[in-house]
Formats: sequence, structure tokens, C-alpha cells
Amino acid sequence: TLMENMYRVSEDGKLLAVVLMNGSNLPVADSNHTEHGGLVVLARDGGTFKKIQELKTGRIPEGVAFTSDGKHVVVQAHPQKELWIYEVKGKRLGRAGKEHARRHFLSPRLLHDWLELFTELDT
Repeated sequence: TLMENMYRVSEDGKLLAVVLMNGSNLPVADSNHTEHGGLVVLARDGGTFKKIQELKTGRIPEGVAFTSDGKHVVVQAHPQKELWIYEVKGKRLGRAGKEHARRHFLSPRLLHDWLELFTELDT
């Protein structure tokens, strides 16, 4: 089951970002364990979406959001309390950097609101 915080459609409706556990949530002893989650990017193709890119992201990704200006996609990785930030470049994402949430853990349900505030303060 895909939870609401694990996918987002861009404001313009052209891109869909989905985070995947990819085994990063499994115990280290499990043969399917991985050190990275995944971020899949799909682009609108008529009435559906087509997969165009898959990127590595932090372990146990629990939230994804587009910034309100649509220029970045942010993924929250749970155990390391990291925010992975990707720049939107047309229909693809480029890696813009990884930011640590140093002082407070950002829960997935608050990530979208925090990003909107961050974008407002940045302008």
C-alpha cells in the first residue's frame, strides 16, 4: 500500500515523484537489505505517467514533496534525519545536495508545510 506521504504530483501536474523503501527498511541480516531507498520520477504522457528516472536516496524514505516554486523535490530519510534535495531540470531531476535536519526530526506529515515556509523565507 502506498501511503500519501510517499508520492507527490508537481503543481503543474507534469511530474510524479514516488519514494520506495527498496529494502532499506529491512534488517541488515536480511538478504534483501539495501543501504539506499529509491526515488522514482514519472512524467505525464497523455492520460498516464511514464517512468523516466530512478535515483538513490537515503535509507527508509518516508516523505517526498515538491517545493512550492516547483524547482526542487525533497525526500526525508528517516534514520539519519536527512533531507535529500534534488533540482528539477525539465522532466528529470539533478542532485542538488543533501541537507541534514540537525536540531529536530521532521515528521513526513509536516515536511510539506516546512518546505513551503522554507521557500517563503528563501525569497
